[in-house]
Amino acid sequence: MTDRLSDLIEEGFDCAIRVGSLKDSSFIARSIAWSRKILVCSPGVAEALPTLTGPGEMADCPTISFAPVDAPVRWLLENGGQSAELTPPGAITLGSLHAVREDAIAGGGVAPIPGSIAARVLKEGQLVQFLSDWTGPASPVNVIYPSRRHVSARLRAFVDLMEEALGEAPWGKAGNTGTAASCIGSVTAG
Repeated sequence: MTDRLSDLIEEGFDCAIRVGSLKDSSFIARSIAWSRKILVCSPGVAEALPTLTGPGEMADCPTISFAPVDAPVRWLLENGGQSAELTPPGAITLGSLHAVREDAIAGGGVAPIPGSIAARVLKEGQLVQFLSDWTGPASPVNVIYPSRRHVSARLRAFVDLMEEALGEAPWGKAGNTGTAASCIGSVTAG
């Protein structure tokens, strides 16, 4: 498993899971769920920060961001009909969403991470939601694979299992446009 974009054919992968809009390609794509980022931080960071009402007030907050190599860091957030785009100040930028989560647990700052990656550690109390009414926009979760002609039974079963597992999670439902709390629900899988 990797956060970088892999070359499926060159690296010998059967499939990949990609979140967000897909670039045109010759691969087959199957949308299996939806994902939203939520803002999280450690309980200690939450206690040390002032009470904020929106992302525009985050100028003095320590932040942690995920960004692929050479990509600008910007956060897109929404709350009902409101939206905000910000370049986080003093951001630590990491190339792995799991590293972002671990740095947030360690007290590195506020981080936007997918509800699926945050669910277990939120439930355990290692992280808390920050500005819980604000989430990232919904992004499709897709399984991509090279060809429809030679799909093995094993790959077909994996794709079906992923669609069932992710589609049942509160943060994975296609129609979920609610708050951060509804994006993480009561997910117990880690």
